[in-house]
Amino acid sequence: MDYLPNLADQTRLFLLSLGFGFALGVLYDLFRVARLLTGRSGFVALLTTDILYSVCCTGLSFFFFLAVGDGDVRLYLLGGEILGWLIYYFSFGTVALRLSEWLVRTIHRITRILIHIFTAPFLRFLHFMEKISIPLRKCGVSLKKVKKNLHFGLHSTHDMVYNGNVKNVTKMKGTIGLAKQHRQAHRGAKKN
Repeated sequence: MDYLPNLADQTRLFLLSLGFGFALGVLYDLFRVARLLTGRSGFVALLTTDILYSVCCTGLSFFFFLAVGDGDVRLYLLGGEILGWLIYYFSFGTVALRLSEWLVRTIHRITRILIHIFTAPFLRFLHFMEKISIPLRKCGVSLKKVKKNLHFGLHSTHDMVYNGNVKNVTKMKGTIGLAKQHRQAHRGAKKN
């Protein structure tokens, strides 16, 4: 264990910390792209992603200093890390930001097109149903009346239930009883 590393080791460690800072800049852009993809650009979203990024950087820096500097936090390592991050942010970061914004816009366009492709048949069907219902309403025919008249042709007997609706069967039994009485009276009138 060296307490005072020589100049070659310091240069090597400084260059490693410079590269690590550069990698932390790339990580920052990944967080930025995730924020752009979710579409959240408010203060709370920015604060949340920045806190998560800070926690990740702190943990990664701890392991970096532990692995490279034997757990010693040296000022030139910290300076190299910050300088690497700044180099990335002001050089490649601006290009990465434009590229990521273009990528996010392209992804949003593709998802809108896919959503339109999958929902278009349903929207056409709803539009067709709306076109049909407008003339029916103008004629005074409501959907309730149409639904009520759908059961017009059904005849109920004592042992058969249509659509499992017992309430309609009891109504129908009463009307069937009246219809039988009417038929018997009509037959009796024909015989006389």
